[in-house]
Amino acid sequence: MTEQDKKYLYRLRALCDTIEDKFDYTVFYAVCKRYMEFKQNHVASKNITKTELLEMLVKEGLLNYRQDKATGRFDMLPDDRSLRKSIRELLKKGYPIITTSHEGGCFIAETEEEVEAPQKENHSRAVAILAVDKGYRMVRTFISGGENDG
Repeated sequence: MTEQDKKYLYRLRALCDTIEDKFDYTVFYAVCKRYMEFKQNHVASKNITKTELLEMLVKEGLLNYRQDKATGRFDMLPDDRSLRKSIRELLKKGYPIITTSHEGGCFIAETEEEVEAPQKENHSRAVAILAVDKGYRMVRTFISGGENDG
């Protein structure tokens, strides 16, 4: 591990210590831990899957298993909505935790290039949502009997 890697890990640890919410802290800590293991060549990828994160959150008592309707047992992983929300909130606050639609899970970004691709994806999604929003306005105009400029 390079000296630069070590410095980045120390900065990540300091950043981790600023998180007050236990759920967010646990998520960010786990992603940082995977990043450290990757830098130490203990794992092949710095990416940690949603499944791994959900299992860890259940183990920590922060989430609960769901009931499997077929068997009646509570052994299904929880829905990942709270995990996605946590990651989104951490990123909004400037924590370098990145997800993409092409990879399962998330990772710690260490280069600007790793931030650019998911940022472009989000921008494209936002533009598409705004285009649909324009369609809603056009539908309202149509319903009310006004001219629809299409």
